[in-house]
Amino acid sequence: MAQLPSAIARRRRTRVRETSADHGRGRSILFDLPTAVLGFLLLAVILAATALGAFIGHRVRHLSDSLGESFGVMQGAMLGVVGLILAFGLSLALSRYEDRRAGIVTEANAIGTTYLRAQTLSEPARGRSLALLAAYTDSAIQLAENVPGSEEDEDAAATEEMIQRRLWALAGGELVQHPRRAPPPACTSRP
Repeated sequence: MAQLPSAIARRRRTRVRETSADHGRGRSILFDLPTAVLGFLLLAVILAATALGAFIGHRVRHLSDSLGESFGVMQGAMLGVVGLILAFGLSLALSRYEDRRAGIVTEANAIGTTYLRAQTLSEPARGRSLALLAAYTDSAIQLAENVPGSEEDEDAAATEEMIQRRLWALAGGELVQHPRRAPPPACTSRP
């Protein structure tokens, strides 16, 4: 059987622990807020900043002749900084998306290879392993759809790991019973 990507499961568990640890330090307070509350909070901050800017602009209006040129330079510099921040944020998000996509493709390939190899087993083990692979696939899909760090995410990761152990036990038992049916070394995947 192909080695199922246990490294992916370990990364998911690590991500869950990091998210849980960050939550304890208060880093994810905004993630706990409902979307409507977060939208109103953001709108209030923008309106407050606009009102503060209008108030300060009204108070220093008499200095507008001497500040005109330096204001344009400062405005250009600020827009450049905002552009850099947006570009860095977009590149980080894109790299995370590509990493996640590559992990999903790797896991799908491993599941497909395992499914093909499970079809070569003798009948009692074949039916059980194919059913376990279907359950593993459903668990992997559920894990991908859950919010990282949630209780459902932890349950799905534990279920996936349990199914993976059962698959390995089934494959090991089949190999012990029928050692000549093992694929040649050139066909096996290396961990």
